[in-house]
Amino acid sequence: MKLKFLLGLLTMVLMTSFATMAQEAQQSAKQQARVIAQDFEQSLQLDQFQTEKLAALNVKYIQYFNEVMCQDMKSERRAANQAGIQKRFESEMQQLLNEQQYALFLQNHDVLKVFSNKE
Repeated sequence: MKLKFLLGLLTMVLMTSFATMAQEAQQSAKQQARVIAQDFEQSLQLDQFQTEKLAALNVKYIQYFNEVMCQDMKSERRAANQAGIQKRFESEMQQLLNEQQYALFLQNHDVLKVFSNKE
């Protein structure tokens, strides 16, 4: 009886801990995304709509980058994943930005450095 109670309690504590860690990671990703969006907003002269869309894109790619790139993998696989992340993000940025902004983005921003930076 005590064992079942202790296992139940342990399970509840672990689930609460994992939920808290997930919420903290989400908050951290949102905070990092806002910083990146502010940097891009200034350097690319984004309007309010573009800034909001970029912040959402940043959260998505920060989370994706953290999930994929923190896994244990061979260097060849890591390079392929990095190239895929960069290509997808650049494609979405091309849809969001005008031609001049996109050219400036490609010239001045290294996607992998942006998403791998931790505050």
